[in-house]
Amino acid sequence: MSELKPYHFFLPIAFLVLLILPFLNDGLHFSENERNKENRNFTDSITVNVNNLDVLPENIDNYVNDNFSFRRPLLDLFHYTKFAGFKVSPHPDKVIIGKNNWFFNAGKEVAIYSGTNQFSNTELNLFSKEWEGRMHYFDSLNIQPYWIVAPFKHHVYSNQLPFYITQVKISSTQQVIQEISSKYPKLIIDPTERLILERDKKKLFFQLDNHWTYQAGEIVSEMFLEKVKKDFPNASFGEFSTPIWKDTLTRSGNHYDDLGIADVSETVQLLVNKNFKAKEIHKYTFKGIENFAYGYDYVHTFENTAIDSNGLRILIIRDSYANALMPFINDAFKESVWIFDAWQYQLNAEIIEKIKPDIVLFISLETHIDAIIKKYAETN
Repeated sequence: MSELKPYHFFLPIAFLVLLILPFLNDGLHFSENERNKENRNFTDSITVNVNNLDVLPENIDNYVNDNFSFRRPLLDLFHYTKFAGFKVSPHPDKVIIGKNNWFFNAGKEVAIYSGTNQFSNTELNLFSKEWEGRMHYFDSLNIQPYWIVAPFKHHVYSNQLPFYITQVKISSTQQVIQEISSKYPKLIIDPTERLILERDKKKLFFQLDNHWTYQAGEIVSEMFLEKVKKDFPNASFGEFSTPIWKDTLTRSGNHYDDLGIADVSETVQLLVNKNFKAKEIHKYTFKGIENFAYGYDYVHTFENTAIDSNGLRILIIRDSYANALMPFINDAFKESVWIFDAWQYQLNAEIIEKIKPDIVLFISLETHIDAIIKKYAETN
């Protein structure tokens, strides 16, 4: 029998340490259980209800999964192995890994892009019914409405998608655009083609987030102003300030959070102008949306005093994509009021009748345009 050497004990000792270490950590807490990267509710206690013991095993399982020692570093290692070793998304239900470090939302965006959730004829008729009512309302008040349908990243950067995600010829969004534009040709502004033409010259979406950059916002704002100036030839408009950009390395965004990979980064062009003409004022107070997570962002009002009395007042019913347009739109109009109505894109007649705008602009991400007809679905 050969003599045992010290290295023969390495694996058994290492195995015992791995077994004992979690128990030591439970008592001594030398490694805290971090949860800052996970946006969900955790099971922090085990509840025992003698009248409903069937759920106890699941409750215990959830508690153990959410609270075992070294949970965060082990999850990080698991995510990094999938991402770096196998080029697989750690959360394929949330984020898709594209080419050249581009990332995309999974779920509803893919369903729209690939055509698996087309609108029915009944739903298209509901869109027509809704916009018919809105157009009559705006005509009665002599207000010019516009609707920017914001394309998501898949449509603009389709060249960076993985090969297995294919595009349908006419998406559910295009169904709505065709339906409404045939009746109201001046209403809809679809910037998709313009953004595709510019995508190789400027970074129009964040790689680690699903939103437009300010460079996209500048392009879409220019498209919008071109249309408005034709419809209001006698109005006065402010000129866009020349953008000043600063390249900045960042590690942030919803894709970044979903990936859970700490060292993923991108370079973005931040807008650092300090010479915009419009200034925020606190002129209006409106009751916000109940339980809206971004209630602080519900209303913003800007005024450009450099524009004469022929300047226009605009109301924008928006979502977070409109943030990229704000600096440019604000400088162009005498007064700009921005309302974030929790992705509902409703008419907001009470606000319109108080502000009395010349223009109402709806900006809605195509992922959420079905919210416009939600009230019909709820009443049927």
